[in-house]
Amino acid sequence: MLETTESLRNHAKYQRKMFDQAVQLVRPGGVIVYSTCTINPGENEALVRYALDTYKFLSLASQHPRAGGAGLVGCFQFSDGYSEEWLRPGEEELVQRFDPSSPLDTIGFFIAKFNVGPKDT
Repeated sequence: MLETTESLRNHAKYQRKMFDQAVQLVRPGGVIVYSTCTINPGENEALVRYALDTYKFLSLASQHPRAGGAGLVGCFQFSDGYSEEWLRPGEEELVQRFDPSSPLDTIGFFIAKFNVGPKDT
C-alpha cells in the first residue's frame, strides 16, 4: 500500500483518538506509555505536542533504560499549508526515537512516557 500525505495524517488522527481514550482511563498518579512502530512525526512528536498542549496535567517523564535517539524538535510546514508542531527544546531527550538509519539496526518506532498529575487543574 502506497502511503500518501493524507493517509499519514489520518494515521495521526487515529492515534490522537486512541490517546484521548487512554487519558480518560488513567488515574491521577498513573503513567501512560505511548509507543508506535513508525517514524512518522505526525504520529510521534506531533502527538506528544498535542497531548502536552491539550492535557495540562500530563508531563513527559524520563525513561530508563534509554537506547533510542532524541525526538524531533520544531515544526513542519506541508506544501498545502498544513503544519505540524513537534517537540520544544528540552523535550527531545524525554522521548526515544528509533530510526532504521541509526546504528542500532532497528525498525522505526517511538516511545514517550507521561506522568499523570491531578486532572482538576
